[in-house]
Amino acid sequence: ESFERDHGYRPSQGEKSTQPDVKKYMNELSKVRKDLKRLKEDTEKGNRSRHNSGASSSGVELSPPVTPSVALTLDFILRCLNEKRQDSGRPEEVILMSRDQVQEEKLAVQRALLHFEGLHGR
Repeated sequence: ESFERDHGYRPSQGEKSTQPDVKKYMNELSKVRKDLKRLKEDTEKGNRSRHNSGASSSGVELSPPVTPSVALTLDFILRCLNEKRQDSGRPEEVILMSRDQVQEEKLAVQRALLHFEGLHGR
């Protein structure tokens, strides 16, 4: 703060590193940031592994979720897309759609694809 008052601008990294006490604090800050990042990553890994292991906080083991077959999921998604298309009054053919209808169809297909990938992967 005194540097900023004296010179009218914030000190650069080089100017900070010329002062030993500031350099010491900057190194300590860097180490703490790395530790924080590592702890966050460890926590996320722990949560994911605990979530995927089937364990729960009550101690009762949960059965893994049943994933439907690819064919069933595809049929379900196609049925939902057809229903959405009919509800919004969009035609089956993309060529017959207006620009806004094409945009709506694109978003619906993208959401369906994300759902499919979430269940079955890429």
